[in-house]
Amino acid sequence: MRVWIDQDYCTGSGLCELIEPRVFAIGDDGLARVRAAEVPPGCEDEVRDAAESCPGGCIRLEPRPLSRTYASFLPAPRKPADRGNAFSTRSAEKTISRTILQTIADNLRYVQGRLNTGSHRIKHFGTAARR
Repeated sequence: MRVWIDQDYCTGSGLCELIEPRVFAIGDDGLARVRAAEVPPGCEDEVRDAAESCPGGCIRLEPRPLSRTYASFLPAPRKPADRGNAFSTRSAEKTISRTILQTIADNLRYVQGRLNTGSHRIKHFGTAARR
């Protein structure tokens, strides 16, 4: 994995150096610098954490290119016919939406019923009054 910093967006907070001092350093101008463009083995998770934590979003990561051996074991791209039934996904989304709307409607009916029966209490000037 390679890492670099976009100096235009660096805020100089120092979080990157705090998370991974083997890769990042704060320069004399107060902005972050990369000690080595190639991330050392064992530091990759910390470098990702530093990139996610950066308030300026200036840390850029470039994954290492795949070797030919590894690339030959990658799964084959899926054909459009293999993507599953889109109708069942839409149907599930509609069912969830209906359930949510039904719950909201039930809650509104309950509140309206409570308001119409006068069984709720209203705080008025520190006292409870029956309506």
